[in-house]
Amino acid sequence: MLLANFEDAVADTRRVGRGQAGKLAIGFVGSAMFAGLPDIISSYRDAFPDVELVLDEMLAAEIAEALRRRRIDVGFARPALLAEAGLAQRLILDEPYVAALPRAHPLAARDDIALAELSDDAFVLYPARPEPSVTGLIVTACQAAGFTPRLAQEVLHLQTAIGLIAAGVGVSLVPEAAARAQTGRGVAYVPLAAPAVMAPLTIAWRDEDVSPAVQRLLDIATR
Repeated sequence: MLLANFEDAVADTRRVGRGQAGKLAIGFVGSAMFAGLPDIISSYRDAFPDVELVLDEMLAAEIAEALRRRRIDVGFARPALLAEAGLAQRLILDEPYVAALPRAHPLAARDDIALAELSDDAFVLYPARPEPSVTGLIVTACQAAGFTPRLAQEVLHLQTAIGLIAAGVGVSLVPEAAARAQTGRGVAYVPLAAPAVMAPLTIAWRDEDVSPAVQRLLDIATR
C-alpha cells in the first residue's frame, strides 16, 4: 500500500511537471468573454481536464499588478499592458470598436458614422486611471477626430455600460464581438467609418514563467 501511494504521488508530480495537472490562475478583462476566451478555456479544459482553472475578472491595470504579485499566472488584457521588465505579452486579437447608441439616437439607424459625429454626445466610459485603460484608447481616438469626449458616467463593467446606454445616459464604443453578443437591450451598434478604432486583446504572463501549464495555454490562445 505504501509503495502504491508513493508511485501515485510520483505519477501526480510528473503530471504537474508536464502541465497536465495542478492549478492555473487566470485574470481577464470582461470583454474577453466575447472575443474567444470561452473557446480558449474550453479547449484547455478538454486537453487538460485535471488542471484546475481559477478565473478572476479584472481591469487591465489590475492584471499587471496581479502578475507582479503572482496572484495570477496568465492575464487576458485589453488594452495591452504597459511595457515593463518581467512581463511578456502577445497580441491574440485586434478587433474594431463600434459605436453603441440608444435606439432613439438620431444616428442609430445609420449604416456607419464618423466618430466626430458623436462630439456633442456624453460618453459612458471605464475609469481612465490606473493605466492602461480602454478609455485611453477611446479618448485618443476622439481627440484625433477633433474633440475630447464629455463624460456622462464611469462604469466598471460592460453590462453596466450597455444598460446605461439603453437608458439614454450616453453613448460609448464597444468591441465588435461584444456588440454582436448583445441583442434586444435598447442599444444600436453602428460601425465606425474609417479610420477604424481598434481594440487589441493580449495574453500576458511573467517572462520568467516557463511552466508547462502556462506554455500550453499560450499555445492554445495563439492558435
